[in-house]
Amino acid sequence: MFIVRHDTITNRKSLFIICLTTTLSIACFTMGLFFHIYKPTKLILDDRLTMRQIMPYYRWWKDTDDVLVTCRIFIFNVTNSERWLGGLDDQLKMQEVVPIVYREILEHDNVTFHEHNSTMSYVTRRRLVFLPNRNVPGILNKTIIVPNISLLMYEDHEDHVNVRHGKRYGDDQFFMMNTYEYEPTVPGFSLAKGDCFASILNSSEGATYPQNLDEQSVLIYWRKTLCRAVPLYFERRVQKGPLTGYKYVLLDNSYDRLPDSDADCYKGQFGLLEDGMTDTSKCSHDVPIVATSPHFYARNFSNAHKITGMIPDRENQHSYAIVDPSFGIPLDQCARTQTNLAIPELTGYSADIKRFSDMIIPMFWIEYHQQELPIYIIRTLQAFYVIRDVEPYLPYVLYLCFLLLLAVAFREAARYKMQGKISPAKYTKPQLTSL
Repeated sequence: MFIVRHDTITNRKSLFIICLTTTLSIACFTMGLFFHIYKPTKLILDDRLTMRQIMPYYRWWKDTDDVLVTCRIFIFNVTNSERWLGGLDDQLKMQEVVPIVYREILEHDNVTFHEHNSTMSYVTRRRLVFLPNRNVPGILNKTIIVPNISLLMYEDHEDHVNVRHGKRYGDDQFFMMNTYEYEPTVPGFSLAKGDCFASILNSSEGATYPQNLDEQSVLIYWRKTLCRAVPLYFERRVQKGPLTGYKYVLLDNSYDRLPDSDADCYKGQFGLLEDGMTDTSKCSHDVPIVATSPHFYARNFSNAHKITGMIPDRENQHSYAIVDPSFGIPLDQCARTQTNLAIPELTGYSADIKRFSDMIIPMFWIEYHQQELPIYIIRTLQAFYVIRDVEPYLPYVLYLCFLLLLAVAFREAARYKMQGKISPAKYTKPQLTSL
């Protein structure tokens, strides 16, 4: 048999409720005041600027195994080479071959933080892996007639990059490049040798862009295969699954000549190039290679009149990046460029060689495409925007919880007092219960 006092149990329960509700009310008031002064989303973005290695956003950038980037190479096959060389045809007939599809593997290694100037250095490695399930059977054994040049081979490369990070530079300079291969210029351009200042400053390799983008933001995209950094301008908002991204595009006049010829680093080493062409010879061992839009969709070149078979289609051939505006994370991006052999005017050669004089011969065009993000990154971004939507009301909800919890605490305190704990009174008759 146990003897239990009802008033003792009730008083202990009331005291527990008073302590609990008082503690929670103080916590709600403190949190409400904190979130009234500091916005949760700003705290998250400010923390990302530091790129702390224990945080998810650092791992997203460093470990890209879950991000699929495909590389499709469209090679142009010459279908009438013998008739052209024999002088029977006035135009080279080009035919685009079905793409050879690879996966591009991107690695970021040897990460070093430089706290004294708030920068970060790392080594980036890119390599291609053939995807059999995405290719036409036997595509690698197909006979293709192209200009005799070794540059059709893709070269895996390892590059040293230095970028800005931290609150010192803020959102608009986050992860912008300072140097590439220890220089602020495109590899191959040497100021010491009197070359043009082909800057890569403030550009991005495309793994991430600055934070808090808007419609006036300009993204500077660097790609070694293009041998230059190019600007991407806002076009429109795009819905990508549950997220809304900002679409930035490469304008059709991006490769046009500049009014100041001395500042035009890509005007050509073997004669002035036409609008719509950009010289990439510095990255191609000084071979006269120029880049254009695929199938010349943006321009009609005068020295392309000896070529036929181009099928321009801007919708499927332009370059763009659809970016999450808050984090600067690319949701979908596609870089497309065509590599051409630019042959200057030839003199002193035989007649069959001179037929190639003053020509631009398409060799291939490449598409690098990141189509989607892993689901765990998408879910994290969704959660961020849920927080952003509720954060204007969050302090007031916490203040309301503070008042409600305080009211409960006062009610329990009054009950506690009535039971004689605050103002004790002697019992005249103990109340016992037999169990």
